[in-house]
Amino acid sequence: MKRGNESLLRRTLTGNGLFSITSGSIAAVFASQLANLMGVNRIVLLVIGVGVVGFGIVTLMNARRQPISLVEAKLTVFADISWVLGSVVIILVPGLLTASGTLLLGAISIVVAAFAITRSEEH
Repeated sequence: MKRGNESLLRRTLTGNGLFSITSGSIAAVFASQLANLMGVNRIVLLVIGVGVVGFGIVTLMNARRQPISLVEAKLTVFADISWVLGSVVIILVPGLLTASGTLLLGAISIVVAAFAITRSEEH
């Protein structure tokens, strides 16, 4: 991998890892409040939050690795695309989320899609 591409990949993975750790922590810590806002069970948000924190830690570890594992980077892209597709399905099913929940999940999915698109163009 070219040095410039690796630098961009490293920055993108770092951003994704930090975003995941932050958003997952918020989901876990404020699960009850967010559950009310989104119209879902708080346990669902707690489990998702903890899982997203774990994903963020693994992604950040890869970003710090010398050299970056391209297999792990591709798996991260796959996970991000899966998140976006799953979110679209959830958003499209009437009544699963409140309007606020739909907006929040949609906004998060846009950020996740941006990370996936950026990384998929890097290799």
